[in-house]
Amino acid sequence: MACSQKAKIIYFDGKGRAETARLLLAQAGVDFDDERVPFGEVWQKKKAELDLPYGMPALEINGEVFFQSLAIVNYLARKYDLYGKTAEDQLKIDMIGQCIHDLATKLPVFAKEDKEKKLDELFEKTYPPLLKKLETYIPDKGFIINNKVSLADIGIFRIFEGVNDMRSGSLDKYSKLKRVYDDVAKLPNIAAWVKKRPKTEF
Repeated sequence: MACSQKAKIIYFDGKGRAETARLLLAQAGVDFDDERVPFGEVWQKKKAELDLPYGMPALEINGEVFFQSLAIVNYLARKYDLYGKTAEDQLKIDMIGQCIHDLATKLPVFAKEDKEKKLDELFEKTYPPLLKKLETYIPDKGFIINNKVSLADIGIFRIFEGVNDMRSGSLDKYSKLKRVYDDVAKLPNIAAWVKKRPKTEF
């Protein structure tokens, strides 16, 4: 019988849409390959080689390549017991995950003009009603789903990371979300990954 290969995350040299998958693997204690592809010709070659018209990130398992970031993180969460126990748990995790995805897509990560103005608009007008609604699903203490760390908590940690990369402290007034972020940051496996991963611009 052939030996199974390590899982591989394939993405650019940044956190971006791949980081939640990396964090899930780190929390699960899974050794994985972290392939970081430069922009430009190398990326175009890799895209053609792996047949990735939808782009990255991609997850390679035993030579088979899968794509779409939400599908990847949901798979990893299910596989490594980070996805709740019931269908209702998973519904709530998916709902929070899609909210986080919506928040992330609004960040002007690659804006070249009026970036500070766009951030002001985001944090003063766009984000407040979305974050206030999201906070209604966060308990006063402990992790979100039955006080057991899940994809929902790790997703919140990731969006806070992305925001803090652009404007530190902008979400600190959302106390429940901030508490979840802090609780995830203290998890030994998460802290170890954050310490060892490459320092990147995004």
